[in-house]
Amino acid sequence: MKFKLTISIDTKFAKEIEESLNVDNVNLPEGMEIKTFSSSDRLIIEISIMYKSPSSLLTLRNTADEILQQIDASMKITNTIRDSLNTKKDHV
Repeated sequence: MKFKLTISIDTKFAKEIEESLNVDNVNLPEGMEIKTFSSSDRLIIEISIMYKSPSSLLTLRNTADEILQQIDASMKITNTIRDSLNTKKDHV
């Protein structure tokens, strides 16, 4: 049996966040697969894992939690940079 979790986020920075996530998609647990897709304003992440034991579900949940934390950090960074650039434009 295979479990799949899909995360969909609307953001102007979908491509940038996708690229930052793909760097970390290495050395995944056995049976796990992570796919990312982005358009101009939407990021979709699909995480799937083969069910071997109850711990497989915990691994899926923990992976999703880590990805959401990375997305949150990436969005905070991009918003800070955007705000900083806008502030500089206002002072020029």
